[in-house]
Amino acid sequence: MRLPVPMEFGDKTFTEAEVRRPTGGVSADTKRVADNGDVYAAMAIFVAGCLVSLGEETDRGQLRAYARGMSFVNAEYLALQALMATGIPDNIEGVYACPRCNNRITVEPDDGERISDLEVRYADGPVFVDTEVDPPVKITNDSTDEELVCVETLKIGMPSLSQLSKAFKKFGMADRTRMQFDAYVDATSEVNGASVDGKWRATWGMMVFNRMDVMTINKITGGLKGYGMANTVSRVCPACGKRWDAEVDTTGFFASGLEGN
Repeated sequence: MRLPVPMEFGDKTFTEAEVRRPTGGVSADTKRVADNGDVYAAMAIFVAGCLVSLGEETDRGQLRAYARGMSFVNAEYLALQALMATGIPDNIEGVYACPRCNNRITVEPDDGERISDLEVRYADGPVFVDTEVDPPVKITNDSTDEELVCVETLKIGMPSLSQLSKAFKKFGMADRTRMQFDAYVDATSEVNGASVDGKWRATWGMMVFNRMDVMTINKITGGLKGYGMANTVSRVCPACGKRWDAEVDTTGFFASGLEGN
């Protein structure tokens, strides 16, 4: 099957993958990690266990490494395909609050859309966001006022599952914004048009994002969210007629699907 976003690892680019149904051991290992709250590490385990091939690569050790380096967009898509191959119902249910009148709408399993019917938005190549930092982020020495860093442009790719898992371990879901910042820092490849290394990320990265204008951060997030499985469905409020795009809890579907296996 085609990956939503082509994956680059060194000099290799992968556009296709094949998955199989999870084994009992894969489900058990995934649940053990997911129960501790780290959905990113859990998904890496699940995808690694279900991957049959990535392009022409079939080596189990390599596939495990590639699964950890996979973006959440690709991993979620492959994980849901593997889950649905078990034959579990993929109807979308849930409770949605109207953004106009706050009327709560309950969608029963037989009345909703299906996960398999959600649109998949494909990218032609690996996704990066080149953005202007406006206003630039300047970091100075408090004692001398010497300018140490001035960030005017950034190039950021999609954070990998391992980067997201690392950020989760540092900040947890209680500080989701900084957790996302940390993943963005690790996924930053260029600053002001020049390549950056781990030392730059460790020294300045979080400081830059903490001082960055929220509109710049929103541009980065928006640029990275345009691909993969659509995470919204159209809903209409029967009370006031408001139509809106409601978010689908695909992560919750993944968790509930694990319980069914």
